[in-house]
Amino acid sequence: MFANLNYKKGKNHFDKKEYKEAIALWEKAAKSGHAEAAYNLGECFSTGVGVPVDYNRALELYLIAAKKSHPKAFGALGDCYEDTFKPYGNMCDDKKAFEYYSKGASLGDANSQAKLASFYYNGYGGCRQDTQKALDLYKKAAAQGHVISKVNLAYFYEKGIGVQQDIKKAYENFKSAADLGSAEAQYILGIWYENGYMVQQDVKKALGYYVQSANNGNFRAESKLKSLGITLQNPPNKKEPDNIVYHYDIPGSKVSSANEDKASSACFRGYMARSGDGAGACYSEVVPNYREAVALGHAGAHFGLGSCYYNGIQVKQDYKKAAELFKIAAEQNVCEAQYYLGNCYYLGRGVSQDIEKAREWYKKAAAQGFSNAKEALKYI
Repeated sequence: MFANLNYKKGKNHFDKKEYKEAIALWEKAAKSGHAEAAYNLGECFSTGVGVPVDYNRALELYLIAAKKSHPKAFGALGDCYEDTFKPYGNMCDDKKAFEYYSKGASLGDANSQAKLASFYYNGYGGCRQDTQKALDLYKKAAAQGHVISKVNLAYFYEKGIGVQQDIKKAYENFKSAADLGSAEAQYILGIWYENGYMVQQDVKKALGYYVQSANNGNFRAESKLKSLGITLQNPPNKKEPDNIVYHYDIPGSKVSSANEDKASSACFRGYMARSGDGAGACYSEVVPNYREAVALGHAGAHFGLGSCYYNGIQVKQDYKKAAELFKIAAEQNVCEAQYYLGNCYYLGRGVSQDIEKAREWYKKAAAQGFSNAKEALKYI
């Protein structure tokens, strides 16, 4: 009774941004086992709202809430074990993350459903790749308004991944996500309208979506605008979408002109095979196509093949080989490769652990606008 009263009083203070009073009351409620108070307090310690950031304390509070079967607490715990960078990132354990996401998803938590969908789509955390399960989970999360799930669901409908191709549903989901502020969805609709792809060509609408996307931090949209001679007056901090399963832009490289088209084509086929695009496309086609492009010197393909070795996709997991391939791509300024090479040095995967080298590569990726690298630099 008193715990619930303290929670409600704390919530009133929090809504008024009276964080000190809110946190004091939630601490009392959490000590009495109030799940919502413990979860909210965990979020405060995780994000630094009203208190200094303390990830260990956040983890303790999420565990208290999870013992009371708080749906969002399971999702938060999954994030703790999946997160590479924050102090609890050293506990990085995809299998444990998978377990927590599974519990959260079964209780209806949209974040857990979206993360679990990503695990099934990619075959992470010891689970077998299952596109149908991924699709079903994205549907559940999207129905709750989860923006990234709407984007991923749109991709599934556009490409016919695990479902009959349905361009109308793809557009509806992209549009819904764009209206909710998804920079990725806005960028994609810009591409559609610019090129008349699946919609009537409308350059004015395309430009509008590119501007929205760039203002929301999509560096590809900003690059597109720059190519048209348009520069944002107050460009935002760059950010990358979280757990987007498919991208329209493929990292390129400097390849001899004679081989450029052949290399890009092979890299593209490998990328599309991994994304489930095209008739008969499947994971078995990923590695051969990436290897063909790698042999022709394509930097993006080095990153793609490296990610296969890093995650054990159609090859035996090999962090050393992954790090070697990431390094080749990173030295050719593929920001994703720079970021993952930073991960390798940070965690000691395939290379000797070296925090300074990790920081060096994160800085290079961050300089290109890669937000995950910027985030990583905050914690090392």
